[in-house]
Amino acid sequence: MKTVFRFFNPIEAQMAVARLRAANIEAELQHELSGINIDGYAMASGGIGLLVPDDQSEDARKLIEAEQKGEGEIQQDSASESDDFGAA
Repeated sequence: MKTVFRFFNPIEAQMAVARLRAANIEAELQHELSGINIDGYAMASGGIGLLVPDDQSEDARKLIEAEQKGEGEIQQDSASESDDFGAA
């Protein structure tokens, strides 16, 4: 396993793990509970580490970087953009 990102906010870390898992990339967090239970510990310990398998690290890094830039947002299809909720 390889650390591809570090977070200081446990919610952001969980969101990143969920996004990677949705993309079929195995992911786990390191030091998450310490960061939650002890105020300021996430920063003192170097952050909450996001770990992925070595062979998926490049894909994971690209996906998270795109998310941080706002390029990884889920696009709505034309049916869900309708304000009338399918009413005729």
